[in-house]
Amino acid sequence: MEDVIAIGVDAVVFYPANPQGAIPAVAKANAAKIPIMAVNTAIGEKQEAYPGTFAFVGHIEEEVGQLAGELALEALGGKGGNAVIIEGKAGDSIVNGRTSGFKKALEGKNVKIIAQQNTDWTKEDALRVMEDILQANPKIDVVFAHADNLAAGAIKAIEEAGRLSEIKVVATGGSKEGIENIKNGKQYGTLFYSPFKEGYMGVEAAIKYLKGEKVPSFIKEDNPKVTKENVDQFKAEW
Repeated sequence: MEDVIAIGVDAVVFYPANPQGAIPAVAKANAAKIPIMAVNTAIGEKQEAYPGTFAFVGHIEEEVGQLAGELALEALGGKGGNAVIIEGKAGDSIVNGRTSGFKKALEGKNVKIIAQQNTDWTKEDALRVMEDILQANPKIDVVFAHADNLAAGAIKAIEEAGRLSEIKVVATGGSKEGIENIKNGKQYGTLFYSPFKEGYMGVEAAIKYLKGEKVPSFIKEDNPKVTKENVDQFKAEW
């Protein structure tokens, strides 16, 4: 942020790597009187524009979780069953929202969550976690992974255990790996994220703000469902 301030930019469109770690950057931009906003990942603990920022482009994570829950129910064909949640890092607002929404979607649907485990957001950790869950649970019907790379790790464990035909996997992301796994039938579905669209919406909002136009504090990006039926309509961007 010091380098950006030194350049003398008119505004900052910020993609935080860490929701809490980004807070000092906001303070520095504010001190320099440079307007700042976030895209994709909200700064702080809530999915909204953090104090000192003029807007946030992103997602309502509970809604993302609910959509993933709908995908899981579709994968189960209305029959109910046992579900597993492979989460991201413990304590992240993203993680809490996605899990909460997923559970809400399953209420009254005869689906039991038999395991829920955090990871460090890596494919390797998801593989390790899923291996342990598979050993402890002889009947698993669907897995919700908080990201496509976590789904890929879970799929590898499931495949190595010889149980790919009996377990459906859903996730979020729309990554190249996720799209490919949907095409080859290893992953039932995902929710599509567009980094290009996020960046475009962020820059568009910043330009409007600098022109003195009204900019909503929260600008929502949609996340369409992707399954084998419509996967050819989506091109992964990451």
